Amino acid sequence: MLYERHKFSKHSNHRFDAANADISSEKHYTRKKLDKAGHPIAPNDRYGADQYERFERAYLLDADAAIQACSWGKFQVLEENWKDLRFQTIQQFLEAACTSERRHLLDLFIPFALSKSDPKHGNGTLRNALIEKNWVNAAWLYNGPGYSENNYDDQLKKAYEKIKTGALRV
Repeated sequence: MLYERHKFSKHSNHRFDAANADISSEKHYTRKKLDKAGHPIAPNDRYGADQYERFERAYLLDADAAIQACSWGKFQVLEENWKDLRFQTIQQFLEAACTSERRHLLDLFIPFALSKSDPKHGNGTLRNALIEKNWVNAAWLYNGPGYSENNYDDQLKKAYEKIKTGALRV
């Protein structure tokens, strides 16, 4: 599970930003330890081992917003997609995400790949982008417009090449 404070902030209508900036803020967490000027970035502004603690604190403030602020399972499907994947409740999505990797694959990732598209950009579905090995579109559809900040398109391409050569097993 990966907790995202900017998603919690969005889904809780920014109600907790002022008093709980470490778990509710429009500012994303970072993996970097230093900023561009070389100054240390505070641990509460970075991803870390305390993902479940952050989630639990957010859950006590607004359970639904906290659940939607997380990416779940092996394929890290963001909970905020629960309606698009035709779950009746947030809790049903969470159950599917936490039951098994098989259920996560069949109930979350495959439907996500088949349905995730952006007609405004003409990107087709995530499934099509993966089949076509169009790593830019796949990264955009999977991670959103900020995909390039983390070179997700290159990461997808490299992972595919490793799988193809047998250097990486899934």
